[in-house]
Amino acid sequence: MHLKLEQFKWITGNGISINVDPNKNSNIIEDNSSKDIEEYFKSKTRGLKWEFEGNEIEILESNEIIEGLPSPNLKKVIVIYPMDHKNYPAPNNAVIHNSDGSVFKQLSSPELVSDLAKQQHERKPNGPFMVYFENVIWKFTRTGEVIACICIAYNRDWHEDRELNTETGEFGECMSSGRR
Repeated sequence: MHLKLEQFKWITGNGISINVDPNKNSNIIEDNSSKDIEEYFKSKTRGLKWEFEGNEIEILESNEIIEGLPSPNLKKVIVIYPMDHKNYPAPNNAVIHNSDGSVFKQLSSPELVSDLAKQQHERKPNGPFMVYFENVIWKFTRTGEVIACICIAYNRDWHEDRELNTETGEFGECMSSGRR
């Protein structure tokens, strides 16, 4: 039996803690004070914290902005590290962690499948094509299923949002794409 993580929060180096509820389709942090939210976004050190089997798990590094969300089944955490992170640099700056904090899988950017990405790549076939993971959200499918969706940014101004299977680390269909 695999237990679920609990009490998922966004945290700062100076003690701000933001409760996160990814089930809220619009504002996942709305149940926090505006002062705490403002302080969180001003902080140069941001990370994640949750509880699992009575232990507090924390991913926080000084002067790094580390973001993420739990998987919809609350058994893993998808973490987006800064592009220039020492251990997880772009284009492989996303990691799926197990509930206990251990690394399940470091993600490699998949081949982009959206028409926009293909057009951008054709315009610069031999030029730089910078790709990195930007963020992760929960999306609700037409049938009401909750899925993890990871945003893959490329060529500075563009993105492709892909379904992410957090049990395998495989990428699914393109949910949306466009200019950032």
